[in-house]
Amino acid sequence: MLISDYSNSEEILATTGQSRALVWKSETVDFLKLENVAIVPDGTPVVEFHLYTPNGDKLLTSSVITDNFRYKQDEIYIDYAAELVRLNIERGFFRSVVNIQRII
Repeated sequence: MLISDYSNSEEILATTGQSRALVWKSETVDFLKLENVAIVPDGTPVVEFHLYTPNGDKLLTSSVITDNFRYKQDEIYIDYAAELVRLNIERGFFRSVVNIQRII
C-alpha cells in the first residue's frame, strides 16, 4: 500500500523514526472491497503459542495450547496466565504470537 492511501499519511511523512499507518482512506476501502467474514471451523482449532525475546529476534519457547482456551463460533478466549504457568514462566518480558489453525 502507498503511504498516501492512509488517512494519517501527513503524520507518517513528518515523523522521523517509527510510526504506523492507522486507517485506510475511504476511497481505498471502496476500491479494495474488503469484507469482514467470520470463519468458523468445524471441530476444535489448533492453537499454537510462541514466545519471543522483547525485540523479536529469538524464539524462547513454543507450545500447543490444549486446555487454556475456549472458543465460541468465531471468537477465541485464551487464558494467557494459565498457559504461562503451564510453561513454568512466572515473570519476564517477551512478545507472544498465537497461530490458530484447523487441520484438514
